[in-house]
Amino acid sequence: MALRMLLFLMIIGFFSCSQSPQLQDGDKIVSIERNIVTGANGATLTLSNTAEDRTYYLFRHAEKDTVPRSNPVLNTAGYERSYRLADIFRRTKVDKIYSTFYNRTMHTVDSLATTKGIATSVYTPGKMRQTAEEILAADVDKNFVVVGHSNTIPGMVNLLMGEQVLTENIDESIYDDFFIVDIPAGEEPKLWRFKY
Repeated sequence: MALRMLLFLMIIGFFSCSQSPQLQDGDKIVSIERNIVTGANGATLTLSNTAEDRTYYLFRHAEKDTVPRSNPVLNTAGYERSYRLADIFRRTKVDKIYSTFYNRTMHTVDSLATTKGIATSVYTPGKMRQTAEEILAADVDKNFVVVGHSNTIPGMVNLLMGEQVLTENIDESIYDDFFIVDIPAGEEPKLWRFKY
């Protein structure tokens, strides 16, 4: 009888531990470890993870200062968000980082680039299609970070998805959108929109 009870408890424990809740669009994420994205609520999402798969992480620059208007740096909240990004990616591989050549975008990924020991590649907002084609055609690299602007990140997501899935720019007051485009080899791209 005791053996049956022990077996029953082990089976219940196995199923309760192995089925963590699934991350939902809009959930806040706190870490990415290899191909597991973990939310603040403990929910997870497993991304594709073979040598042929590609994953793209896209977000708008962090909070910016108000001066100078033409090319501001980040404000205190923005620098805190940039450090949070580096922490989110601490346990996962990043092969390439793309940023526009503005203080606010470059500073958003500076901590991440330093932590990963890789240089940031610069792209021009007016040449997003060319940049998307370049990163989609990469042979060796598989994990990409792309930082941009409220009016460029939705377009880049659409280019990577191969169709227009986002129809509006990111609202100017929103700095915490975090998009993941996951492209498993031979399958259709998948898109998730989280917060961070």
